[in-house]
Amino acid sequence: MLAVAGESTAVAWSPDGAVIACGTRTGAVQLFDAASGASRGALAPHERRIFGLAFAPDGRALVSADQDSVHISDAATLTTIDIVRHGMHAECICLTPDGGRLVIAGRAPSSGDRGVPDGARLAVMELTDP
Repeated sequence: MLAVAGESTAVAWSPDGAVIACGTRTGAVQLFDAASGASRGALAPHERRIFGLAFAPDGRALVSADQDSVHISDAATLTTIDIVRHGMHAECICLTPDGGRLVIAGRAPSSGDRGVPDGARLAVMELTDP
């Protein structure tokens, strides 16, 4: 068993199976050695609950999403590469098998305008190497 600081809301295995990433209700993202359970550290925290985690196919980058933003981080150094504010309420994420695109599933935020419907949305983002 892994000792997670907070209620877990998302998990992901690295492609080589060596690392487990765990996101929490408080916005923390912790990394663990899959074999020993030892902590490998934590990413810079999000402001909100983590909804999704995904490793890039080569395992170098880890994408984490909260309701309002997506963080792209270096999984080895635990540093943030980029933060994207996507303009919707995200519910989950996934990467294409080649790691070139990120799909965010969620819903449009309530606009308050009668002519603009709320509802399900998919956003597809092209990713490039940092």
